[in-house]
Amino acid sequence: MKFNDKISIIVPAYNVERYVNDCLESIAKQTYSNLEVIVVNDGSTDSTRTIIENFISNDNRFTLKSIDNSGPSAARNTGISLATGDWYLFVDSDDLLPANAIETLVDVIDYHQNKNKIILDVVCGSLDRFVDEPTKTNRPSVSHLISGKDATLNILYQTESTLNTSAWGKLFNAKLWQNVSFPIGKLYEDLETIPQIIKDVDIVATTEAIVYHYRITEGSILSTMTPKRFDVLDATQNLIDSFTFDKELKRAAEDRQLSAAFNMLMLMGKSGFNEEKATERCAEIIRKYRYSSLIDNKVRLKNKAGILLSYLIGIRPFKSKFIGNLFLSR
Repeated sequence: MKFNDKISIIVPAYNVERYVNDCLESIAKQTYSNLEVIVVNDGSTDSTRTIIENFISNDNRFTLKSIDNSGPSAARNTGISLATGDWYLFVDSDDLLPANAIETLVDVIDYHQNKNKIILDVVCGSLDRFVDEPTKTNRPSVSHLISGKDATLNILYQTESTLNTSAWGKLFNAKLWQNVSFPIGKLYEDLETIPQIIKDVDIVATTEAIVYHYRITEGSILSTMTPKRFDVLDATQNLIDSFTFDKELKRAAEDRQLSAAFNMLMLMGKSGFNEEKATERCAEIIRKYRYSSLIDNKVRLKNKAGILLSYLIGIRPFKSKFIGNLFLSR
């Protein structure tokens, strides 16, 4: 039987008047048509709401829900509460979807269900990053299968670009979200949530096909250094605490926190942000986990290089442009 399930696309929107029309247009042009699109206006103060209202008046698959400004987690949670689809797809309102994005993800589900008799609950696609115009090329839609636990390990160890903590670029069975919500008021809500979703899935499919165009914008929350950036340490600690039942997952979460601590030191050095308590918190994490990560054969070379540097030159915000670029790239 050909796959024809309804897919709910959840789009949080806050002050994106420059981008939201293009985002919605890329969704409307999807080659897979059985969609409902829930756009949650998160208390925008610019013309975002008006642009959305004008757009959705011509397409009854789109609905708009406006809430007081509460952040992206609350907006996504609102979208989830309103969704009636069999599957969920998250799209940020300044990003774009290739026209065949959903069809590509659906084809992976359809293929494995009909050809291999394998039921999938999550499909992860690839993304490209752009500033002005997304790439026009694409990659083969060959898919690979991996267990949920191994996928979670890859996510935490950051060893495969297709398997990452982002909510977008993935098609989720709606049942996975019945008792899950994004943490409100925190940055890195995806980091804390997506590994928890993936770990409970029997089999995850990945495809190298590009299914998401991620826009790089100046002034975004994650492109500037603020005290809120240290939420990443709380998010990774929550993962460590929640994975105490499994030694391998806990060890991977510890390494992810080590990586986050290094990343914060690089950002502090690059931006000139100097806060003694924040520096010491990062240093404590690095001292706690650096040896176990150094001898862990799953840990990526980038982290091991940082560990060796921490032994050689100490633990402090790094101002070296070379070192900063090394650790601030994925």
